[in-house]
Amino acid sequence: MNALHRSKPLLGTFVDISIVADLSDRDLLELSTLAYAQIMRIQDMMSFYDETSALSYINKNAFNHKIQLSSSLEFVIRHALKLSDLTGGLYDVTVADKLMELGGLPRLYPNALARSGSWRSVILNDGYIEFKDDIKIDLGGIAKGYAVDCAFDILRETNVDFDQITINAGGDLRLLNYAGQRIDIRHPCAHKKGEFISVPLKNSAMATSMPSYTNKNSLIINMKTYQALDSRESLSICAPTCMIADSLTKVFLLESDDFSLLEKFNADALRICPKGKISWL
Repeated sequence: MNALHRSKPLLGTFVDISIVADLSDRDLLELSTLAYAQIMRIQDMMSFYDETSALSYINKNAFNHKIQLSSSLEFVIRHALKLSDLTGGLYDVTVADKLMELGGLPRLYPNALARSGSWRSVILNDGYIEFKDDIKIDLGGIAKGYAVDCAFDILRETNVDFDQITINAGGDLRLLNYAGQRIDIRHPCAHKKGEFISVPLKNSAMATSMPSYTNKNSLIINMKTYQALDSRESLSICAPTCMIADSLTKVFLLESDDFSLLEKFNADALRICPKGKISWL
């Protein structure tokens, strides 16, 4: 059995890939390169910051005419709209306008700061997208989680008999053999930055949001009040995919009483209070 660990700066963080299999160093390196290529593909497609990305093209033009989507973009945007609908707009894929206003995103579209619509302004139909209002969308953590899922899936499609696959993108974690595994999560109290709390992994993917460690580049906005979240708690979601896990962390940090969402997405939620107390929702 052989193991490889690599780390690269991608998706606005460091993406760590670890692979354990009965393969040569060269084969493991090629597999990790294949996984990183998937992550870079999604980054190039869904980055709000990159003015040449497909997402940027949508933000610039979807109010003027409908745009054909790749299968990946349609899949991710459809999930974002579904979550927007299920939460009554608490989560809203058109959060980009507010994030630009608060400094959480660069002001690439200064004329869009006067908010003119919501997730209901995004129309998906037969593989095309258009905006009914002059809004901008940001896929943020959902795109990051989806990128991890794509890297994980491309490795699984090789039919290699892996002993383990671990992909971690700044807290968005996907693991092949997760049963019995425990994950160390930072203590949410800013005064205990060097401390970690060990928790069991209940599904293949886990994502964690911790506002006390958040800077302006990762603000969480309550789209019902248009206010940035101010919390000292940590919220983790275990789910079948990183895309689901990451998107639900934002929802349950903002409003944690809709447990039907956990059942709908086959997910579990873990809250850690500032004193370090753990509670599964």
